[in-house]
Amino acid sequence: MPQVARTQQRPAGRGLRAHNRLQNRLSDLVEAAGFTPIDPESPIDPAFDLAWFDGPTMFVVEVKSCTQDNQTQQLRLGIGQVLDYEDTLLARGHTVQAVLYVEQQPADPRWSGLAQRHGIRLIWPGTEHRLLNA
Repeated sequence: MPQVARTQQRPAGRGLRAHNRLQNRLSDLVEAAGFTPIDPESPIDPAFDLAWFDGPTMFVVEVKSCTQDNQTQQLRLGIGQVLDYEDTLLARGHTVQAVLYVEQQPADPRWSGLAQRHGIRLIWPGTEHRLLNA
């Protein structure tokens, strides 16, 4: 699989800038942990933001910027997206760990439990070690 290209900063709204910053941060941390970040291989692959292999397991990540006003909507959307990626990749024979990387800790702690019950690793800046040192 090809190496992921770092997201380029370009003039855009706050959400896109935050998304790019988060994606680049996690990509850097993944590389520092000794893994190779990857992009989707082909146009028919799910449009995940970042992925890497740790042994046979493919970690597939959806990155979500969020504010207090849109956090619930972004978490709902992100959970749906990462479950869709996981389902598609499982059907192709991969062992998959779904990851949702959000801009800030969810205000409502129920999101962590919901994600855990569905096998999703929910992380935010400052908690990436839970993912990379697991």
